Amino acid sequence: MTAYAPRDDKRPSRRTALGLLGASTLAAAALAAPRAARASAFTASAGPGGPVPPGLRPGGELDHLVREQAAQDQFSGNYLLAYRGRPVLARSCGMAVKELSVPNTPDTLFALASVTKTMTATAVMQLVQHGKLSLWDTLGTYLTGFPAEIANTVTLHQMLTMTSGLSNYYIGTDWETVQATWTTADQVLNGTMEFIREQALLFTPGTGYYYSNSGFVVLGAIVQQISGQPYWDYMRQNVFAQADMTRTDFYTLPELLALDAHHQVAHPYSTQRTGGTRVDVFGNAGFIGLPDGAGGPYTTVSDMLRYAMSVQSGTLVDSAFAQLLWNGKVPVEDGVGGTLPPGITTPPWQAWFSAYGFGDAIYNNQHVVGHAGGGPGIATNLDIYPDLDWVAVILENYDLTPFGTTPDVMPIVELERQLITQQAR
Repeated sequence: MTAYAPRDDKRPSRRTALGLLGASTLAAAALAAPRAARASAFTASAGPGGPVPPGLRPGGELDHLVREQAAQDQFSGNYLLAYRGRPVLARSCGMAVKELSVPNTPDTLFALASVTKTMTATAVMQLVQHGKLSLWDTLGTYLTGFPAEIANTVTLHQMLTMTSGLSNYYIGTDWETVQATWTTADQVLNGTMEFIREQALLFTPGTGYYYSNSGFVVLGAIVQQISGQPYWDYMRQNVFAQADMTRTDFYTLPELLALDAHHQVAHPYSTQRTGGTRVDVFGNAGFIGLPDGAGGPYTTVSDMLRYAMSVQSGTLVDSAFAQLLWNGKVPVEDGVGGTLPPGITTPPWQAWFSAYGFGDAIYNNQHVVGHAGGGPGIATNLDIYPDLDWVAVILENYDLTPFGTTPDVMPIVELERQLITQQAR
């Protein structure tokens, strides 16, 4: 399986993919206890004398590293580590709005970026489970307007595993400029689809791997077509509401501005290539987020924990289909689409596979499934340890430092994975 690098190194000002299970970021302060109505989602006992290794507890090795990175202004956001659904370590760090000295809190909303792909894949799997979609159907079975060489060859399976050969809609096009003029959700999805329809395949479907955001926009359009309701409404009703993600939504720009007036949203601070200064780019993400995570939904760490638990528990899809979502399908040499981040010479895992929207890595002989995301002023990560009952969530309003290079918080992500997986050895 050949891994294809992007055609050019354009970094869209709005977002970029970091690759499945890529490097991410973390944070400091305590997470509010869940409401009594949600107590059933947090059932495990973990603490002094319990199953939590000392290095993962408050005041332990991981906590110390998180605080250290925050003190050096290398991390701004929220970090949540949970065992069997119960928070073990929760930290909020940095400022949501620097200019007004508004701190990040456990309830602060962050852009999710490409972790959204796992949710779009979950929506697809719901429709597969109910017999409304087939993973082996071609794109043209559900959507019109594509050239025959795409419509009759690209399958849902290939789009879900990044093996479709579809490119990225923002590369080599003026999508970045045009999308800034859109003022309705329909314009956002339909307009982006028009850019996708005009791009040629990078390779014969099924013969290579390429991290394609376009494929997940197409999957979102298929969800919309088959469900008979706007993609965003489907996600609200069948993913967010079903998982009890009460704060998570694909907020429109006017809605975000209203939330921002009450200091509920973390402003993304994009690291500039020249000088390394961080610039507030809030409001630059377009009218509404896309199914691939461009803009994406806004969420909280506690909502993301509920999402992770719901995927595993059968709330969103039955257990067999959950396994189908995240079990590895396509081996990928380095796990980030053919190119390791600068400064990283060997993958930090034993094996890495592309699954359906999720990545599936083998780390210290244990599965770690999830996804990373990023863009200007955004770095996110979801790690699920399905065999060990751990979940880790990172939502940050800093990007890589500088954007596009190895993040300073990579040691934190690696330490978390080491401490969790080593306890099972």
